[in-house]
Amino acid sequence: MLILVGTFTDRPWTAAAGFIGLLWTVVYGLRMLRKSLWGEARHRPGIEDLTSRELAILIPLCLGVFWLGLHPGPALEIIGTALAGLDTAKGLLTLAP
Repeated sequence: MLILVGTFTDRPWTAAAGFIGLLWTVVYGLRMLRKSLWGEARHRPGIEDLTSRELAILIPLCLGVFWLGLHPGPALEIIGTALAGLDTAKGLLTLAP
């Protein structure tokens, strides 16, 4: 919201378009929330619960995401090593004064 206020001083039409987009997003999100939480329940034929095959895929993925949330260090070290190599090769990660 503060970005739109700052943009309004320089480009009012851009800020107005951004504000309309922000309002549209809020209305859409609240409408979706109302329908999903307080709308009437509909039975959809053909949609079943998870099968054992899907659970066999989903459980390791969930555990991996949970583990990365608890211990992100090893993944960050791998990413840091790759970025350091990219920085020395291209000089892309230098900060301008």
